[in-house]
Amino acid sequence: MTPGARSSLITGAGTLITALLLAWPTLAWPMTYDDLHLIRAFSAAELRELFVDTWDVDRLENAGYRPLSVLFNHARYLAFGENVVAHRLFLLVLFAAFSGVLAATMHDMGLAWPESLAASVLGLCSRYSVYHLTFLTDGIHVAQGLAVLCSARWWRAWVAEQGWYRCVMGGVAFVVALLLREDSLAAAPAIVLIAALGVGSHAFKRRRLAWVVLALGLLTAAFWLWRSAVVPGARSPGRDVAGALEYVARAFQLSGAESFDLPSRWIVCGWLWAPMVLALAVALSPKAPPAKAAMLWTVCAVLACSTALTVRRENLLFFPVVFAGAAYASALRALWDRAPRARVMVVLLLGCGLLGEAYVSREFQRIFHPKSTTSVRWMGDFVYGFYSGAIMPASRREAVVEHLRVMRIQSADEFIQDLPRRTYMAQMRGQYDPTNESEGRLFVPRLHFRAFRP
Repeated sequence: MTPGARSSLITGAGTLITALLLAWPTLAWPMTYDDLHLIRAFSAAELRELFVDTWDVDRLENAGYRPLSVLFNHARYLAFGENVVAHRLFLLVLFAAFSGVLAATMHDMGLAWPESLAASVLGLCSRYSVYHLTFLTDGIHVAQGLAVLCSARWWRAWVAEQGWYRCVMGGVAFVVALLLREDSLAAAPAIVLIAALGVGSHAFKRRRLAWVVLALGLLTAAFWLWRSAVVPGARSPGRDVAGALEYVARAFQLSGAESFDLPSRWIVCGWLWAPMVLALAVALSPKAPPAKAAMLWTVCAVLACSTALTVRRENLLFFPVVFAGAAYASALRALWDRAPRARVMVVLLLGCGLLGEAYVSREFQRIFHPKSTTSVRWMGDFVYGFYSGAIMPASRREAVVEHLRVMRIQSADEFIQDLPRRTYMAQMRGQYDPTNESEGRLFVPRLHFRAFRP
């Protein structure tokens, strides 16, 4: 087994084990919010329509051109049906596969499995990654990430003078990423930077890299022209510079910026200083391979925040958070090499950072708990609220109606009038934790204010 393959295997296995430990409490939680209508079996007519119209056949989600996103949801529903445990385990395995490809990429930068495992776990344990592991619909971001990294690696192999078919595979993988989600464009700079590894002054490699940039441009233009033609109502790129800068700050504060108790306040304050560690590592050894890798991943993370120019949504931080995790892991390796006497401090920084992230993420997971006020409101909206016209499997709708009945919501009036009052009373009484005391007892997640607003 080659060193690169060994690094990928160890990183993938370690990431999967960590993901299981982190996501274990959530595995059996029911679907909620747009999981309810997006993850199902689609008819042949609906699937054909995807390629010439908006991706949401219910016309409830933001307009966009994402045919492979729906095919992905269709395929996993055929595979796992209503078994939410199987759905979530699949996402954990998918994240582990993504981590394996990330490890191979970091190996090309001169980094070994400890750094790639640290990078993957830092990204995994972030509060912003809860969406991709617990919220079934958002598992699409992991598939999108896998396509982007595969594209980058295939194009890098072609630039390094390997077979022409790798160039084709790189282009195909990039198109797959675009057809999964349009915001894959934010990761295009990362593809170019990864493909440029080892180019140096080689004229032949530089010419091939120029062809990669040209191919990216042509594929993007073709995709955008087709999208504009078939989905004219889709959102155009925005210019919210303040939003992008805010998300750059969020990307490098992997714990999130919000606290809910004394330990989380310390965790959030600690992560505020994390970019200083990154800057210190680069400043001490700017020419060392780990420091160069840290700089590359930092640039990738910053540029990937361009999605916030158009829309600010925390679940769109997948690429920035993963790239930031890779930057931190590379920086810690640079400090490890540069200051042997400080290695205990490096280990402590990594350990405290991971534990802090996991502590905040566990609390954020509770937003998706079936008895949380947020989750109940999301479910209610698909039965008694704005999204009540959405298409759902009959058995799933019955399960949602029954769950709402248990939570003492059996009509539109109880949903619209009683639920807000009960939410307020639960907050006033300090009901911040789920219990099995009685049916219908709601609790208010401490980080509920960071959740989506349907």
